[in-house]
Amino acid sequence: MANEIDTGASAGEMIQAELLSNMIIPAAYGPSVMLPLVRRESLVGVPTGTGEYTKHPLLAAAGLTDGTAIGNSAYDPTSTQVTTVEVGISLEQTDLHRAESILNMDILAQQAGLAVANKIDTDLLAEVADFSNSVGTSTSDLTNANILSAIYTLKAGNAQDRGPIVAVLHPIQVFDLFTNLATLTGTPVPAMTGAPGFGVARSFNLYGIPFYESTLCASVNTNADRQGAMFVAGQGSGLIYQTKWDPRVELERDAKMRSWSVVVTAAYGDECIDTSSSAGVAIITDHE
Repeated sequence: MANEIDTGASAGEMIQAELLSNMIIPAAYGPSVMLPLVRRESLVGVPTGTGEYTKHPLLAAAGLTDGTAIGNSAYDPTSTQVTTVEVGISLEQTDLHRAESILNMDILAQQAGLAVANKIDTDLLAEVADFSNSVGTSTSDLTNANILSAIYTLKAGNAQDRGPIVAVLHPIQVFDLFTNLATLTGTPVPAMTGAPGFGVARSFNLYGIPFYESTLCASVNTNADRQGAMFVAGQGSGLIYQTKWDPRVELERDAKMRSWSVVVTAAYGDECIDTSSSAGVAIITDHE
């Protein structure tokens, strides 16, 4: 109709947005170091933004004496609420820039997805500060003794009963550890697998534990140190990632600016729901 302005997306724009959305999930989740390692829960389709998760204590059976009644064992589970937050990024490209540049919407969407992946890992790695136990000394290099101390702390807490144990360290921590290992007689330096690059996590095994690298390990103690962690992985992990909606894409046209924007959003919650020695240990050592 005359003088009527249609502000809705065209069929072509909706199709392109759908195609970009299909690219975003692998772009956002593929490069993540932490997502494959932590507990995953979903609130998709559930009419709430808050999840509640129970921590069950480890129980122990006892020997019995004939003719003597069995005493009751204390069973006191606790629960933690995890609240959903929204994260996002918007990238704008003018028509002229788009015509003159090798960049296109696909590349912008992939870069936006990578930004979301980095945000997810940054948030999850920040949660390891809540572990009640830590090893290492501020402004001192990471050593083999620190790693053995972390392993002992977890195993003394029966962490192995909850799931496999893994570790995530900053590259400077890995360098310091390998340097220390090289000075120890009879202790071989483990081989690093993987290679730096999009969606590829560098890793190695030491004492039967998989170690992963991430530059997103938090900087702590006024940037003097990096904070890695050793923790239980999988659905028994004390670290949780709760999805409300996966990363998604919307295209927005600004006719006055002659530009398109790629808007990527996600909604999730992250939390350390078990801070005990049966869940994880922070590894805090020198930043440089």
